[in-house]
Amino acid sequence: MTDTPPETKPATATVASWFSKPNIAIALGVVAVMLAGAPYVVPGIQSIQVRQGLTNQPKILEDTIKKLDEVKAAEKQKAADIAIKANHEALYDDARDPVMGNPNGPITIVEFLDYNCAYCKLSTPQVEQLLAENKDVRVVVKEYPIIADSSRALASYALATKDSGRYAEVHHAFMASKFTTEAEVAQALTKLGFDAQDIAAKAKSEAVQDHINAVEKLGTQLEINGTPTFIVGGVVVNGADMNGLKAAIEAQRAKLAIK
Repeated sequence: MTDTPPETKPATATVASWFSKPNIAIALGVVAVMLAGAPYVVPGIQSIQVRQGLTNQPKILEDTIKKLDEVKAAEKQKAADIAIKANHEALYDDARDPVMGNPNGPITIVEFLDYNCAYCKLSTPQVEQLLAENKDVRVVVKEYPIIADSSRALASYALATKDSGRYAEVHHAFMASKFTTEAEVAQALTKLGFDAQDIAAKAKSEAVQDHINAVEKLGTQLEINGTPTFIVGGVVVNGADMNGLKAAIEAQRAKLAIK
């Protein structure tokens, strides 16, 4: 008779073995990996959910963009209010600036413009009509040559005619024309009855150039990046927005009536 080895039973895991040091180390490693990936995985899932939500309900996006635009506009107007108050005298009371409309009008429109600006050309007859219909309004013109190399020369020629009392006539003629050379400008001035050589000399004068430099500095301080830009009672109206300009005039008129 031979001896037979005792029957062995398969080992079974015990609760204690689950918490062995190797298993704990592995578990902690897995958790660490999950936590490390969470900042990338979770936002990715959230991003997909947000995109799906915006696709299904686009009005949410429209409302958000509208609100963002309103916030930006309010912030820009607030900054403009501060800059306008700080530069009030230079903005409204610079005797070198041409004035159109009623020179003593209680309502003032300040217009930054450039003779190479298509929207300025578009708005010029509309502003002229507005002045004809509103006898209590004056326009203080800020020659702001920022669009093309020829803009400064055109602004200089226009300003050189200010003392003649016929600036508005020259202004409208320049806005209605597209000059490619200074010879064409001289021809236009001659046609209007000016001594073109005399105007050219005044245009190049230190006084006129200093004036333009001052306007450019003012525009920079007010963060004016385009033309036409209108300012009425502290309200900034950008572009050829005649409805916005008329609304600003009415608001200023009401404000003055309350006072």
